[in-house]
Amino acid sequence: MIAEQKEEPAMLHTNLPTKLAPGPRPLPVLGNTLGILRQGQVPFQVINWRRYGDLFRYQVGPYLAHTIVRPDHVRHVLAQRRDNYEKGPGYAKTRELLGYGLLTSEDELWQQQRRRIQPPFTHKNVTPFAQVMVASTLQMLEQWEAVAQQGATVDIHEEMTRLTLNIIGRTMFSFAVGESGSAIVAAYSTAAAHINLRLASFLDLPLVIPPPANRRFKGAVRTLDHLVYQIIAERRRHPNPPDDLLTRLINARDEESGTGMSDGQLRDETMTIFFAGHETTAEALTWAWWLLAQHPEVEARLAHEVAHVLAGKPPTAADLPQLVYTRMVW
Repeated sequence: MIAEQKEEPAMLHTNLPTKLAPGPRPLPVLGNTLGILRQGQVPFQVINWRRYGDLFRYQVGPYLAHTIVRPDHVRHVLAQRRDNYEKGPGYAKTRELLGYGLLTSEDELWQQQRRRIQPPFTHKNVTPFAQVMVASTLQMLEQWEAVAQQGATVDIHEEMTRLTLNIIGRTMFSFAVGESGSAIVAAYSTAAAHINLRLASFLDLPLVIPPPANRRFKGAVRTLDHLVYQIIAERRRHPNPPDDLLTRLINARDEESGTGMSDGQLRDETMTIFFAGHETTAEALTWAWWLLAQHPEVEARLAHEVAHVLAGKPPTAADLPQLVYTRMVW
């Protein structure tokens, strides 16, 4: 986890008191950017964790960052002393797409949105969506069976992205946004790719400057805004709306003030859940498949437990407590 602390010095000086966290020596202006680019983000983190321990600091250009590893450190930043920390410049870039949803908002707005959104995401309220997840997965497996009979291969990352898009679309909007030609998918892919590039850089052209990449990004965001606001308006008018996440967000109320969300807040939370609900999950699933391919003994143990517990039946939420090793893997 990377923590951004308020009122920290902008540069790392080796002659400052030793209570500062250790870390790799930064270069002028660039900081540790070259090391991250040479090693890769994950190897850079692992190498410096092994070298400096469970708390270390480094610079990305002018930005100072800390990596924390221990659960008690995470608790300190996110809970016990959360007022001492703010979300860093990466979140500001993400707001260009997601707005001020739960992921990117802070302070009073974050607390209010957290109170509104928590009830729809309790275990009891989320469990019914398991049926949608299983149905989408079974549909994908049927397609894989046809591919296997032809002796062809699949791109696992594309498959996991399509699967998670279909699941988040059906749970959020009650329709599969991952189907070919979806305007939401096309616009979101363009916008997310642009944000990812900006997150990897500490020198960005302002969005008011009109190079082609910025124009494409702003056009994609306009498309998303139009489509999402249209869906929200139709849902508000619906006399018997489906019981999906969007309906639950519309009905959510702040337990202190009793107020619901404006259309703008609904748009931001919808985009945030859409982003967090498919891309991160697709990446995690892709890596899990890759690691299973590297460790056949783990794959065999996983397959044995699934066969023993499910006995050929589709899984349900009630099966999860018995799938102990499976939950460790995934």
